[in-house]
Amino acid sequence: MHPERRLEKIKVKVRMEKSFTQDPEAGGASGVILDADKMSEAQMLRVAQVLGFPESAFLQRSAIADFKLRLFSKKQEVNSCVTATLAVAHVIAKFHKMRNPSRVVFETKIGIREVFLRENNLFMMKQPSVEFKEVNADKGEIARLLNIETNQIDDYPIEIASAGTPKLLIPIKTLEDLSSIKPDLNNIATYSASVGARGFYPFTLQTQNPHSDFHARAFNPEDGIAEDPVTGVAAAALAAYLRKHGIISKNRLVGEQGYIINRPGEIIVEIDGDNNIFVGGYVTDAGEGELEI
Repeated sequence: MHPERRLEKIKVKVRMEKSFTQDPEAGGASGVILDADKMSEAQMLRVAQVLGFPESAFLQRSAIADFKLRLFSKKQEVNSCVTATLAVAHVIAKFHKMRNPSRVVFETKIGIREVFLRENNLFMMKQPSVEFKEVNADKGEIARLLNIETNQIDDYPIEIASAGTPKLLIPIKTLEDLSSIKPDLNNIATYSASVGARGFYPFTLQTQNPHSDFHARAFNPEDGIAEDPVTGVAAAALAAYLRKHGIISKNRLVGEQGYIINRPGEIIVEIDGDNNIFVGGYVTDAGEGELEI
């Protein structure tokens, strides 16, 4: 038998950023590695696993964009993550001299992605057109997976919507009902895979802050994320869903997430015309260090 092949040990500089917040104790955390040109996929995955954030961002040179962006969860490389993309854009704005400092263009696994710096560390990421998929969902089964009563699910459609990553959108009647969810993560992973979703995104139109439009939670056990504090791709998909069904018609929405797990974040979604969706929020530094793996 061949001895197990071990990865070559490397040292990497890591910055920790918090997206969707101006408070380094809140929001969604990401690791950012600026110089990843010589890192293998296995090394990037290992770094993401050691850091333990929902996603980490690795920056490489690109021939077709400002930078190439690789995103890894603790389990695998992922197609899109707004939290980590906003985080790396914030670091680039601080440390790289850009020809256009208000716009950074990334090459990603699913095409070119643009992030725009508005003001005061507010970053907005342009999203692909949202795609919808109907699901013949049984409310009773969904309620069992969330450990709530069937009558706590609202009458709006349960539907898959994707702005790069498909999420099962589940309308919940009240904020109290949303708070009471105790997800069955193993069976949520199984159900999600069976319908072609990457996790559940239950939401309610009741909010904690009067200026907000929705409050949501995110469960994505397939990627090793029990509960994601803040989820930009899901919020973008939800904004399109709310407009599609005539629930909310305005062009700028504010979403709350993470409050229930004491990691509050605020997501801003802007819709310009029918197809131009931007999602983002504020980003703040939360630390830096060196990691040897």
